Amino acid sequence: MAASIQSAIAKLKHKDVRQRRRAVRILFDSDAYESVEAFSIYLDDDDVWFRNKAIEAYRRWAPKHAPHLLEDLANRDDIDGHRCVAAVLDAIPDSKQAATLSRLLLDSSDDVVVRRAVNQLISAKEATNTELQRFQSSEDHVVRSYATAVNSRVSELLQSLQDAHPDVRRQAASSLLKMKLNDVDSKALQSAIEHDDALWKL
Repeated sequence: MAASIQSAIAKLKHKDVRQRRRAVRILFDSDAYESVEAFSIYLDDDDVWFRNKAIEAYRRWAPKHAPHLLEDLANRDDIDGHRCVAAVLDAIPDSKQAATLSRLLLDSSDDVVVRRAVNQLISAKEATNTELQRFQSSEDHVVRSYATAVNSRVSELLQSLQDAHPDVRRQAASSLLKMKLNDVDSKALQSAIEHDDALWKL
């Protein structure tokens, strides 16, 4: 089996496209994780089928067997590559490495990619205070909600009760209801709940 895997890896560079396609199928059917780096030659291929197979190989095998390849992918100006890395962040065993990858994705042009990166940093408790402040002021309400959920500063949560998006306001109110507030802050929270339709079920 090892010999056939090595043969298939070698044929990924074959001039005959039929041989290359057959090699790809053999490697996927064999779950040949050791071949993942060999797929890098297809990331810029003119044929979308080969590009997709390269991304699929990275998604399937890189998190556990070659996470350094994901860093290369995250650094590329390629949305599909960013989406691939974002989709496997929680499958990377090393939380520090996952955090590094997440930070590389924060400036992606894809909102879903950025949201996953932010969520990974926050859920793994890898986000710095500076990053949390950045997330709190994001233009994306989902990112603001993530940051609000872990914010323990009463003054900032009270400010978030005025957020333009109801999800952020609900998250802020929910967090405040779990805190021991002074009379002034408690009255501010109750007033917000009474006057905001988005909060009345809390």
